[in-house]
Amino acid sequence: MNSRDDTQRLTGRPLVGFIQQGEPTGVFVYTRGYHLAPLLRHELTHLYTFGLWGAPRRGQWLVEGVGVWAAGKCQGHSSDELAAGALARGALVPLRQLATAFRDIDEAVAMPQAGSIVGFLIRRRGLVAVRDLWKRERPPTEHPLGPDGAKFEGAWLDELTGVRPAALDVPRLLREGC
Repeated sequence: MNSRDDTQRLTGRPLVGFIQQGEPTGVFVYTRGYHLAPLLRHELTHLYTFGLWGAPRRGQWLVEGVGVWAAGKCQGHSSDELAAGALARGALVPLRQLATAFRDIDEAVAMPQAGSIVGFLIRRRGLVAVRDLWKRERPPTEHPLGPDGAKFEGAWLDELTGVRPAALDVPRLLREGC
């Protein structure tokens, strides 16, 4: 394959890899010049979390946040640096908005923001906290991170202010991946 257009024609999606929840399989399309290692870490993390943790109870933001965290750096930048860049540009959204409208938010903001929050949660409370959040139903009025979520979100934002801001080269990302 040479482009996302070729991938779209073959798979019906412009993605070079995806996992379908509830299916123990993944689809990966080799595209010349595409960085496969982060893609494989991201998508295989979806496969494993769906298989081991079950259906996510917290929504797409957490599913993608775990995948982004597992993939590691993108274009040499951490999720924290990319989220700090979105914060500096005024593009970062409140976590309640990220949780309820994830697919409506610019992917170059939503994905690193979710990955940064997941990374912060893992650093502070461990991977078990992410798993517990994944599995627990959220009452509609509860913060996406749980009862102390607003305080936790504030601590994450405070940490981001000390991180060097970065941004993705989106056209390059579409051609090469992370």
